[in-house]
Amino acid sequence: MYQSVIKVCNDHVSVWEGIPGFVDAFTAFKNTYETVGVTAQQQASKTVGVSAGKYSKLNTLIDSIIVVHGTLKLHGKVINDPSLIARNKVNASMLKSMSMQQLLIHLDTLVADISNFGTSLGVYGIDEGTLDSALGTIDEARNVMNSPRNAIIERKFQTQRLDQYVKEMDDLLKFTLDTLVRVHKKSNPAFFDLYWNARVIIDSGVKKSNTPKEPD
Repeated sequence: MYQSVIKVCNDHVSVWEGIPGFVDAFTAFKNTYETVGVTAQQQASKTVGVSAGKYSKLNTLIDSIIVVHGTLKLHGKVINDPSLIARNKVNASMLKSMSMQQLLIHLDTLVADISNFGTSLGVYGIDEGTLDSALGTIDEARNVMNSPRNAIIERKFQTQRLDQYVKEMDDLLKFTLDTLVRVHKKSNPAFFDLYWNARVIIDSGVKKSNTPKEPD
């Protein structure tokens, strides 16, 4: 309906181009309509690909930290530290079965173990570069695991903006453009009739107006 109204007005510019109030109202209406289109695209894109990106990053994370876990467990045996062994006695299946919250806590524990024992892992072939890479992967995974929630929050914000813009367009139609078009009922009946036809919403093949019928 909004697009139809814009087309009718654009097709009859000569009727209203010399009327400042009409020019201002129609320009505001058209600009808001264009903003709605951009906002709708942003809303639709906020959560697209989040899950796929999350699981891809988690698989990379698991591949990276399994090796570190193994050497930390081995070091625990060498220094006779049962708690270090227990914390790092994990496999890929265990990590994949964890909830996001459980995995985040687990990663915090792993980072602490790397900080405390990382310099001792060189004898097992885990150098500083390998640990830095693992820590970088952990940071990236944390961001990805938080991304679905952030995306949902942003999508909700965009939805609220979209609702506000639609309300602004409806107000411009009902309280300004409708009134201004009535002025031309006798002088430009074709424009008048086309405008009010455009104001009809088509829904599942049933016509219904979003405003009271234009009086005769």
